[in-house]
Amino acid sequence: MKALIVAGESSGDIYGGGLASVLRARFPNLHLSGMGGDRMAQAGVELLYPCSQVAVVGVFEVFAKLRNLRQAYRHLTAWVDQNSPEFAVLIDFPDFNFRLAKFLKKKRIKTFYFISPQIWAWRKRRIHFLKEHVDLMVSILPFEKKMYDTEGIRSVYVGHPLVEIVQRELQNQNFHSRGSKRLIGLMPGSRETEVKRHLPILLETAKVVRSHADALLIRAPSLDSGLYQTPPEIRVVTEDRYAAMKACDFLIVASGTSTLEAAILGVPFLIVYRVGSLSWLLGKWLVRVPYYGLVNWIAQKRVIPEFIQNNMRPDLLARETLLYLSDQQAGDRMKDDLAAVVESLGPHGAMDRAADAIASLL
Repeated sequence: MKALIVAGESSGDIYGGGLASVLRARFPNLHLSGMGGDRMAQAGVELLYPCSQVAVVGVFEVFAKLRNLRQAYRHLTAWVDQNSPEFAVLIDFPDFNFRLAKFLKKKRIKTFYFISPQIWAWRKRRIHFLKEHVDLMVSILPFEKKMYDTEGIRSVYVGHPLVEIVQRELQNQNFHSRGSKRLIGLMPGSRETEVKRHLPILLETAKVVRSHADALLIRAPSLDSGLYQTPPEIRVVTEDRYAAMKACDFLIVASGTSTLEAAILGVPFLIVYRVGSLSWLLGKWLVRVPYYGLVNWIAQKRVIPEFIQNNMRPDLLARETLLYLSDQQAGDRMKDDLAAVVESLGPHGAMDRAADAIASLL
């Protein structure tokens, strides 16, 4: 039995790797092929195209990746034509995966969407596309199923797999040593454009708070080390990243999956993000949301301070960081809020429940 599985960025690769492992255990004769990264490759997925070549955020930033996106689409659709898979699993990455879902629908291939696109935040009309082209939405956030049920879309809520992934991997990682000073972790993102925009600001922030805290740069393993030009006093960590995050007193994290990882680890943090000026202006017109960070969306209140676009300035980040480092009560309140968010994400076994849902329709 053959199946297609497609992830377009590092977070999707994490989820895709976990789901692929469970599916292959359920179906010993299953051969999975698709797009992803190291996690999916380690889980036995034949990579037809690496997701590191297509990951991008921002409207106009997509143009720089158009050639790779088209090439990836051709590789995947050609494989489908040649192999006629039994089913396909599409993981987030909506603009690319929606086009692929349309192709799969024409081929009458059963399609599962794992990790819902954030239609609850913006471009809500996309829900009509999902109703027409997807056989089952496998959602991981507690409020998503109600939204799909209201629209008559077949869906199942399985809980968030990252809770189990983070806690399991942390147990197998080496303890991260630290000095006598407080320690802040810098996490500029997992995409090349994110690192280029965020890292200089985070390094300047670390310089401002240097007399109060040491800084640790937690690097995305999928990116070239040449992107990270850091002063000698800042340590750079790639391996055992969860242990490194857990060792920190405070984190400054680019918006994305890493913010949820920080919440699961119970480490107080700030959310930061910048995109290109044109993408930001267009985004302000298209997207009107109360929160940018996923943790705040789940909590339905501003649990984590957000410093987005022009507010992402070293002086503001340093001031907020020092506030939390000096105010234990503020840090404790944030930890309590984070614990409540993690509790709402459901019990362990999300990957097994996702595999059950897929198996039930095959």
